[in-house]
Amino acid sequence: MSRRKSAKHGRIQRRIPRTAAILAGVSALILATVVAIIASSTTGTLALWNDGADIPEASITVGSAELSIAAGNQPGPKGQAAVQFPASTFSRMLPGDVLGTPVTVTNRGTGPVSLQASLDTASAAQTDARFALREGGCVAGPLTGTVLSASPSPLGDADLAPGASRTYCLQSELSSSVAATKQGTSVVPNFTLSFSGTTGGTP
Repeated sequence: MSRRKSAKHGRIQRRIPRTAAILAGVSALILATVVAIIASSTTGTLALWNDGADIPEASITVGSAELSIAAGNQPGPKGQAAVQFPASTFSRMLPGDVLGTPVTVTNRGTGPVSLQASLDTASAAQTDARFALREGGCVAGPLTGTVLSASPSPLGDADLAPGASRTYCLQSELSSSVAATKQGTSVVPNFTLSFSGTTGGTP
């Protein structure tokens, strides 16, 4: 009797490693499937892209006589009311990309100015790209500034003092869902960003 039990126990002991191996194999298969699904969902759009899309030339203007504008981090000369960024500034973008370029506004007047910014109507209406202004220099990362529209958007709570300058990063984001047929093209018309200022302090 004891021999049968011993033999039976022996058979059970021999099956345990095989069962564990099967379970381990199933777990590995499930994990591989999950990873494949995640990878497919995150790269499905990009897989269709072998070229980038461009955002064309940008015109930056100021609508107040007290303000001057300049590309880069340094103040522009008095009376400089417009600058242009070439099409190469926002070129070869892939879905989800965010590119930035600095622009500096200077108050040449005698009183504080409350700054606002807006886009032209056509650029604001399209859905393939978004534009924003972030105070400070440009750093790599997501769109974090004030998203611009056709209506003037206030740029912060602090007024720009007389003689002072403030640098913003003009951020451009290509939509993560932009159609693959847009690659190799300009996805929006030439856009115009306008700064304006209200003198006499923030209303």
